[in-house]
Amino acid sequence: MNLPLILNLLVFLALLFGLAQTRHRTWSLAKKVLLALVLGVVFGLALH
Repeated sequence: MNLPLILNLLVFLALLFGLAQTRHRTWSLAKKVLLALVLGVVFGLALH
């Protein structure tokens, strides 16, 4: 595997870990979904 692929996977795992940490907060499900959507769009644009 090459370096950019490994870096992309590490960033993706960091985003997943960060989103998993929102379960400890008292955010509504709608806010959690909106945050995940925004992070996914930003990550996708960065990859593109």
